[in-house]
Amino acid sequence: MSAVAKFIAIILFFSSAKVFVPISGDKILFLPSNIDSHVLYLSRLAADLAELGHTTTVVAPSNARVPDFTGNIFSGKFSYLKYAFNGPRCSPSDCQSECDALEKDHDLMRQISYGGFQFAVMDHHAAYCFCTIPYSLGIPYGKFSTSSYSSIYLYWISKMSFVQQVQVQLFVDEDELQREKRTYKVSDGLPVDTGQLMQETSLWFFLEHFAVSYVHPQLLNAVIVGDIMARRRGKALPLELEKFMSSTKAIILVSLGNNIPRNVLWMLCDAFDEFESYVGVVWRMEETEICSDKENVRLMPWIPQNDLLADHRVEMFISSGSFNSIVESVYHAKPLIIFPNSSDQWLNAAAAKSKGFAIIIDPKSVVHKGDIRNNIINLLQVPDYKRATLRASAILRDQRDTPAQRVSAMIDHVIKYGDKHLQSEVIMLTHDDLLLFVEVIIVTMMCVSMLLSCICCCSCYWLFVKCVNTCKKNLKIE
Repeated sequence: MSAVAKFIAIILFFSSAKVFVPISGDKILFLPSNIDSHVLYLSRLAADLAELGHTTTVVAPSNARVPDFTGNIFSGKFSYLKYAFNGPRCSPSDCQSECDALEKDHDLMRQISYGGFQFAVMDHHAAYCFCTIPYSLGIPYGKFSTSSYSSIYLYWISKMSFVQQVQVQLFVDEDELQREKRTYKVSDGLPVDTGQLMQETSLWFFLEHFAVSYVHPQLLNAVIVGDIMARRRGKALPLELEKFMSSTKAIILVSLGNNIPRNVLWMLCDAFDEFESYVGVVWRMEETEICSDKENVRLMPWIPQNDLLADHRVEMFISSGSFNSIVESVYHAKPLIIFPNSSDQWLNAAAAKSKGFAIIIDPKSVVHKGDIRNNIINLLQVPDYKRATLRASAILRDQRDTPAQRVSAMIDHVIKYGDKHLQSEVIMLTHDDLLLFVEVIIVTMMCVSMLLSCICCCSCYWLFVKCVNTCKKNLKIE
């Protein structure tokens, strides 16, 4: 092949491939909350950004589980740092202890202060006191949130009516109101409240995707990163697990977490008896008493979930409904049975059901193994579930860029041009403003209703008087 032909071949290769080069190698700080899944998501995003040329640093509490892949990144642009913390995992309304622990680590705080960071990614679930770090450094920051869906009471409803929206605003948690009014001290000694820290947020990174989630309107500074964990098979399965899977015709994968009632686990175990002759079960569970005597059930304290879902022998996935599990299952075109047991899992499950690739079983209402068995049979035999899963998988895979590329482009943009042209005035509204707006609407509706009632009564009275007068005139004529 001539030199000219080689040159043309190289040009065609790079023009047809999805090549993304960051505008600049930015230094980005990540501060996840003390939740294993959140540490996983932010670490994955940081690692992928490092592969694009950015220098990323994750700062997490010492008792958080370190993601497995962090030890396999050799680019030199990714680092994972810990600060000493052994306390319990906190809620967003009370996370001051983690902030205090980080501030007491003077060496790490000095490393952050003089690290030359240009942008920070904060966990929205964490307390706002963490936001004072990039705020005091004078660098822009973004918030990583599990969903842009605002309702915490009507999470199973996709399209809320006006009355339901009013309910959300009127019955918001009191802790959220107190959190909104909390103030913090920054390096210059001036206090800053939660509202100001919220308004200073440059970008929002939402863990959702239209292939598996409800579709919501987004602002210009929102970036969808729900497919951050969707990726192809990584490693070959362990030899012992491969041998077990080869001994059966089909595999059901089960991973339900630690919050499912034991009686439900026993019912699920008994339901597997119906499929003993042709279906094997790989079950992630640390409990060794349940289902340990079943030959077609393999219990494991940990499973290579993504690699198993990528295997063609796995027919379905029984999950608790974490977003990561749903995305991985849909990416590999595996329909689901979901046992949700928390608010975000119920929301994820409801969205999955509405897309047609999942069945929901309420762990609090299931009473017989037959209910579980029938749902397993439906998922395996009704082709509509597989068709819906294949469609959602195709949509999830058909992306022109990766989540890291989307985030990289927006961070580069904010560093270069700022964020004011991306901000909407709606972010300036506090909950009190929204509540006042709802109250004004309610009072206005009541006033309009009363006015219409008065007009109606007056009209009826006028018609009544007119009829009476007409009758009197007729009687006089007679």
